[in-house]
Amino acid sequence: MATAGTTLADRVAQGLRSPNVAAQAGIASSTWASTDTPRVFRGLGGYLNGRSRGRLPFIEFDVTSQGFTQDTREGGTLTSRVLIRAHCGGRDLEAAANMLEAILAAALACIRDESADNYMALGDDELGQLIPGPWGLSRDATILVQHTFGRNDYEVYP
Repeated sequence: MATAGTTLADRVAQGLRSPNVAAQAGIASSTWASTDTPRVFRGLGGYLNGRSRGRLPFIEFDVTSQGFTQDTREGGTLTSRVLIRAHCGGRDLEAAANMLEAILAAALACIRDESADNYMALGDDELGQLIPGPWGLSRDATILVQHTFGRNDYEVYP
């Protein structure tokens, strides 16, 4: 059964696998969008599922929280937070910072514009700082998405 969280994750994955994000990463779009040898991973799983220095750059993401604000007796506003973490290698901090910013900016734009039904339209975005990690350097982006939910099942209204 699809839930608000799984639907959101599917939409984010679709946006992250777009050719525009692949172009900023310098990877062929068919390679970037592959689900057999992925560059876009759901979950912040560390060293699992093919995450390695040989696959840089890559992106991890997860729906990290959902908040339900009751606005009326029938329901209210569902605010979901998605954390997107982009990784790249290299020793040049400026080049890595520029690449990660370009990847994440393209990712945010593609996620927000990924469908004609405005499912991803409302909410705020934020870019974090450059962080050294196990594969090189990483940078986080946080995206907030707002929907209306029904109190009877806590799912998003169509």
